[in-house]
Amino acid sequence: MQTKYIGLLSGCGIMCLTYTCAVFCNWDSLKKAIDVIDAAADFLAGTKRVIFVPALFFFFSLIAITCWLGSMACVVSLNEIYPSEIIPQGKDLVWD
Repeated sequence: MQTKYIGLLSGCGIMCLTYTCAVFCNWDSLKKAIDVIDAAADFLAGTKRVIFVPALFFFFSLIAITCWLGSMACVVSLNEIYPSEIIPQGKDLVWD
């Protein structure tokens, strides 16, 4: 049982050293990525319209689509619905 734990600990140690080596070798790329994320965060903090305008447009679109679906359901309910002769369990809508 002890040899399993020693093997597991050795494997975890090798994985940690490999990860440390990968971070060390790509340190410049990591610093550039952090700088890009920092610049993007500063930009978003300075311009709130980038976030709020699309969200507001989404909610207006959602309201418009909901109204349209309700109106379409009302129009469809005014027409006659007959069982389909071709498709089992199908319906035919007659637009009057």
